[in-house]
Amino acid sequence: MQSIIKNIGEGLLGLVTVGFFLAFYIILPVGWLYWIWMAFQLGSFSMFLVALIPLLHLITAPVGVYAMFFGLPDWVFIYFF
Repeated sequence: MQSIIKNIGEGLLGLVTVGFFLAFYIILPVGWLYWIWMAFQLGSFSMFLVALIPLLHLITAPVGVYAMFFGLPDWVFIYFF
């Protein structure tokens, strides 16, 4: 009986982990595209250029996701305008 419960727990943990990473795999590119859309909407060519640098996707994608739900952070306005 304990092995059955242990197997169910491990399966559930694996499912949650896969779901978490799948959500990041889907939402981060959407956040990156939202960053580019904001660059066009705000008329900031420098924001657009930052989005094209692959290493900076580690910053632009999560900030884009954050901006979708909570609005653009103040530091983005300070830095790019």
